[in-house]
Amino acid sequence: MALVSVFISVVLPVFLIAATGAAVHRIRPLTVGPLSAVILYAFSPALVFHSLATTTVPAGEMGRIAVFSSALLVALYVLAMPLARALRLDGPGSATFVVSALFMNAGNYGLPVAMFAFGPAGLSVAVIFFVIQAILGWTVGVFLASRSHAGIRTALRSVLTLPTAYAAILGSLVGGFGLAPPEPVLRASEVLGAAAVPTMLVVLGVQVLSNGAFTDLKAIAASAVIRLVASSMVAAGLVQILGIEGVTAQVLIVVAGMPTAVFTTILATEFGGRPALAGSAVVVSTLASVVTVTATLALVGVV
Repeated sequence: MALVSVFISVVLPVFLIAATGAAVHRIRPLTVGPLSAVILYAFSPALVFHSLATTTVPAGEMGRIAVFSSALLVALYVLAMPLARALRLDGPGSATFVVSALFMNAGNYGLPVAMFAFGPAGLSVAVIFFVIQAILGWTVGVFLASRSHAGIRTALRSVLTLPTAYAAILGSLVGGFGLAPPEPVLRASEVLGAAAVPTMLVVLGVQVLSNGAFTDLKAIAASAVIRLVASSMVAAGLVQILGIEGVTAQVLIVVAGMPTAVFTTILATEFGGRPALAGSAVVVSTLASVVTVTATLALVGVV
């Protein structure tokens, strides 16, 4: 797998969509708030529901991937929190830094890489990992983001008011029991879910590429190191501990090292964080991932 192929097939489309958002914003300024709300309350829940309702991955395999994902999140939090304190970030800045270090772009970046490198078997694993990350992001991520300027009760209330967790429960029940939702519901959730990633990238373009905001370079660099390097190293240890082998192990190590998730900019905007810091972390980590993702693929034996 050549470096140029990874860039052209995966990274370049991400920036083209974000650049489109920036271009539209320059022609006719866009308001990020309404776009973020649509992502939070419609597109993301639909994506999670449809993915879980239609998955064909065995329940046992899904359970192991869920344990892996949760353990990875805890390990990265233990790494990120002391760094946030060492960087002397304020509450909103610290929350944004931690969230940007914890959550990876497992969707529009991780899924194509998994398919390109490992084929359909790898894609199935990556889809489950992506859905679990989405659930963690819209629950734990929301809690961490809102906790920076609110009490624990208010932060928990923020999580409970979002529909993503309920969509995950409903989708799991539908998929687990082999139920057949009405065709209009299934098609509507598919179309709405497909809109989540491109809309996130448009928001990224509006927030970052339109104004070139790059602040807190030390924080951006630290976040990128955790996201692109430390995360895959931790993942390599976890698959050994959990006894995960073969293609599943390879995919999990690779997707764990994806760049910062675009939705971190949504959380920073919606919950009073540092959108410029989140957006800069996304851009820098995505650029650097051209090298790190290719190196990780080589290390797990793909290239």
